[in-house]
Amino acid sequence: MALDEQLIIDSFSRHDMHLAEISSGIIDLVHANPFSERLIYLLNNQDLAAGKVVNLKGIVSEPNCIGTALFIAGVSELNYPYHGYSSELNPHMKEPVIERSSMARIANMFSSHLERRIPGAFAFSYSVEIDDWHAGVYLGKVDGVPILFAQHGHKGKFGPESLRNYSCPTYYIPLTLNVER
Repeated sequence: MALDEQLIIDSFSRHDMHLAEISSGIIDLVHANPFSERLIYLLNNQDLAAGKVVNLKGIVSEPNCIGTALFIAGVSELNYPYHGYSSELNPHMKEPVIERSSMARIANMFSSHLERRIPGAFAFSYSVEIDDWHAGVYLGKVDGVPILFAQHGHKGKFGPESLRNYSCPTYYIPLTLNVER
């Protein structure tokens, strides 16, 4: 499917309209991403963001950023964006969160694992703006600006976004992403 600049600009949240200045570079990141087919599919099917679907718990609701990230990476049992939960992320990561002790959990919470910040990696963080957890997929950098792809809030559009919506994001490698280590 084709991507044009207006499609990308229309997918920005109102807080990320400044990204329009680098939209052509974002288009290049989307095309270069290992999950580009699913990214382009979501950009061209924004109506899926507000449609109610059945999630893994059998609950009918609109998709959210976690279910969208799992869909993009192709790790979900469901072949569409859905309302996912943070507990669903661990089984789909090559390096899951260490939960041996409360101190280990706290230390891990403040480690961004920037070595895992590669195109296609999950980005997971607490979002002050939405007062909840937020998840996306890392695309790369344009003019030094880190760009991610996510669903922008409840019933929000699918599209690229800046780190503005992430508070100290932690990066994880999806099982479906082939990387040399």
